[in-house]
Amino acid sequence: MLVRVLEYTLSDPNRPGYGIVHRLVTSLMDPDHAPAMDLICAYHERWEVELAIDEMETHQREAGTPLRSRKPLGVI
Repeated sequence: MLVRVLEYTLSDPNRPGYGIVHRLVTSLMDPDHAPAMDLICAYHERWEVELAIDEMETHQREAGTPLRSRKPLGVI
């Protein structure tokens, strides 16, 4: 499989991972269609959303109240 590797370093000292070399691997080969900066920003935005969801699901709910179900009725 052919991939494109984007290597970058975060320049904002207030961000986790500042100063560390990061590598993002993608199958989107055309830089005109998927510019490196767009992919890098989207990746980090995705993780901010993931962390927010984790915060809501595991830290802000009452203990013992699951937010998932094994039965279709429990999903509604």
